[in-house]
This record gives sequence, structure tokens and C-alpha cells, in this order.
Amino acid sequence: GGEAHLEVAAEGPLTLADLRSSRLATGLGGTQPQRSGTQSNGNGGSGGGGMGGSAADAAAVGCLEGLAALSLKGLQDGCDLAQKTVAALLANRKEAHARVTLEELQSVHLASLDFAQSLEELAGRGGGLSCYGLRSLLHAQAKHLLEVKQEQNLTNLAAALDSEKWTQADVSYERQALLDRLASGGAFLGNRGDKGQVSGGLGRSAARGGTAHRPGSSKREANDALVDGSKFKVVWSALLLVEMIALLLSFAAQFPTLATDVLTRLVELVRLFNSKATQLVLLAGALHSGARLSKITAKHLALTSQSLGLCLALLPHLRAALCAMLPPRQHLLLVDMDRVNQDLLEHHERILSKLVSFVGEIVEGLARGLENTDWDRGHLASSSSSSSSVAASGNSAGDLQGLAASSGSSGGGSSA
Repeated sequence: GGEAHLEVAAEGPLTLADLRSSRLATGLGGTQPQRSGTQSNGNGGSGGGGMGGSAADAAAVGCLEGLAALSLKGLQDGCDLAQKTVAALLANRKEAHARVTLEELQSVHLASLDFAQSLEELAGRGGGLSCYGLRSLLHAQAKHLLEVKQEQNLTNLAAALDSEKWTQADVSYERQALLDRLASGGAFLGNRGDKGQVSGGLGRSAARGGTAHRPGSSKREANDALVDGSKFKVVWSALLLVEMIALLLSFAAQFPTLATDVLTRLVELVRLFNSKATQLVLLAGALHSGARLSKITAKHLALTSQSLGLCLALLPHLRAALCAMLPPRQHLLLVDMDRVNQDLLEHHERILSKLVSFVGEIVEGLARGLENTDWDRGHLASSSSSSSSVAASGNSAGDLQGLAASSGSSGGGSSA
């Protein structure tokens, strides 16, 4: 006849074990009191009381199990509705999320994942709730942002190459710090420690001399790019490519499930740079592009070779970092990076062959002028002309030797 007070665990839904312990505590399974004036006769009376108690116990247990099932079902339905509502909200903001920065999307991603995990923990005690739909939507939106950024990168890189003057670009402290991060694998640390790593890059850049000046000249000399102790004289479009690669690696750092997509798009960017550089310099396309160069010189070839050398120096570090991010069954995809590395090497060899042909043309042109000189009689005019020709040949040979040597050093030890 007394009230039964059921205690519900605050941290989760009511379970059968909770209900049974609460029922025993309130005395629902105890001995039923005998009515006044009634005598029990021996075992028969006791057996009747026991049967009545068992039926009451079974009815109470059934009622409590029903309450537990209803409680759990209501909790799971509420959690499922909550995650569907949040997923619908995020789906409606798909285009808006395609225009945000990587850091802003990451904050939305982390908050949504924390919410999904809380729902799964709350409704998981009696059968489980999986927020698979919400997680899939978050992955799809991160991939969509990666695709949008890649389209922008391809467009900007192609435009930069078309307008490239093929002159040496200055490598600022910030860009050198970025190169240091890529060469050390620091691009996969995400946003944590960025400030310290940039300051470390600035320190290394300052240690290598900062802004240099040629002796006897007031013109400032552009800083070289430094990777693994090797210096590279690079063009602006090569530095732009490095920044785009760093952005792609940031995607892989913040969203590890996109590592495969990042690998594909990184290879796509490097191939675009290699093919456009071949078309514009080796095939003289820059004469008709936005740059409107008057001719392709040995200096243009050397700077192109140096820019390719920078890519070749970074590729092993990028490959190792992506290999650590990819699951073992997807390591076969790294063969694409090996192929693009081979393409860069072949392009570099073609440039060195072109430089050699330039040297041959200069030597042949100077030789024709020297053939007309009478070295035995030595006229003053011809002697002066010959001296100028020899001096010019020495200067040209010296310039080409320096360019060829720098190009050879960028190709892993090859020389022209």
C-alpha cells in the first residue's frame, strides 16, 4: 500500500538494473502482510501467499521494463532529432561554408563533432545512436571547400605563369619560414605553434645574411630560397606554388580523412606548373603570352631550372609527410608523386641540353669573327676587334658557366 519511489540515474536513461535495485529498495518484492482475521492452514496457505507474491513481482518487473524501454526510446528519438536538425542547418549553409577560411571551417567542424559525440554518449547506453549522417555531411563540406580552393589555385597559378617575366623573385622571411616548415614536416602541425615556427624561420633567414648587396653596386640582390642547405634562385610563380602546396597540406593536417584528396590535388598543381613552364620557356610560348618577352635567353632557362630544382628538393619531404598521413592500403597512391618527380627531372635535363646548345651557338658565332683576324700582321683595328671579341666571349662564357653551374646544382648534382 505505500508509495514506491524510483531513483533515476542523472547521467543516463533508466535501465532494467536501475529499476530492479529501486524496486527491491522500496519493498515491492517483500512478503505481503496477511489480512486480519484470516488463518493460513499449513503449507497450503503459505503456498497461496507465495504464488500471490510471485505474480505481483512479475507484474512490477514488466511494468518497470516497459518504463525503461519507453525512457530509452524517447531519449534516442530526441537525440536523433537533434542531430538531424543540426545536419539540416549545416546543409543549408553549404555555399556559405565554401567561402570561409580553413580555420573558420575547422572551428565549425570541431564544434559539430563535439556535439555529435555528446549525443552518442548520452543515447548510447541502451542500444546506441550513431551520428553517421552528421559526420558524413561535415566530411562532404570539408571536401567541397578543398575543391573550391583547388579551382582557385589552378586558375591563379595559370594566370601567374602566363604573366611571368621569368626574373628572380625575392624570398621574404615569411616565405623562407614557410619553406622551412615544409622541409621539416611542420606544415602537418596545424595551427598550433605556427607563430613559433614562423619566428624560427625568420631567425634562420636572418642568419643567412638577410638582404644582400653586390659589391660596388647599390642595387639590392634578391634573397635565394634555401632548402636543405641548397640555395635556389626562383621566379614568383614558383613561390606562389609553394604557398598553394602549404594550403593543401593544412587541409590534410586539419582533416586527416582528406589526405587522399590532398595528394591528388598536390600532384595536379605541380604538373600544371611543370607543363606551363615547358610551354612558356622551352617552347618559347612566353613570346606570345601576357609577359610579351622579346626573346628567351639563357637566364630565363637557368631561372626555370632553379625553380624546378626547388620543387624537386621539396617533393621528398612532401611525400614522406603524406605517407605518414595515409593508411597503409593507400600508400600505392604515392606512385603519382614519383611520376611527377620524374617529369620534373626530364624537364630539367631538357633545359640543361638547351643551355649547352646556347654555349655552342655563342662559340660558333665568335669563331667566325676570329677567322677573319690576321694574327701574324696584327692590324690595329682588327686587333682591337679581336680583343673585344675575346673579352665578349669570356664574359658570355663566364655568365653561362655560372648559370649552368647553378642549374646543375638544382638538379641533384648534374652539370652542364
